Amino acid sequence: MRIRLLTVASVTVVIALNAGAGWAQPAPRSVKDGVFSAAQAARGEEIILTECARCHSPSLLGGENNTPPLVGEVFQKKWGGLSLDELFEKMVKTMPTDSPGRLSKTEYADALA
Repeated sequence: MRIRLLTVASVTVVIALNAGAGWAQPAPRSVKDGVFSAAQAARGEEIILTECARCHSPSLLGGENNTPPLVGEVFQKKWGGLSLDELFEKMVKTMPTDSPGRLSKTEYADALA
């Protein structure tokens, strides 16, 4: 009987610990949580104006040849539920279209900010 009680108590503790494990995990962070600095955003603005605007237009609302917008409702619908990592990887692998990966990782991160 004593062994059975210890076993039931052990299983109960393990279940309780596993159930509580999810509570201790931090919630995913978003840009609204301040994942970038004002200085990084300022550097990124320069990159966007010199690099991204060439194809996406100075307004960033999309350019010729169906270049997608980088701001606004269409952009939000496409990227709103995805992570910054996914957008960052897309940028590195495909932009600028004439030489993907040409910018440094820091420049891509700054532009993303």
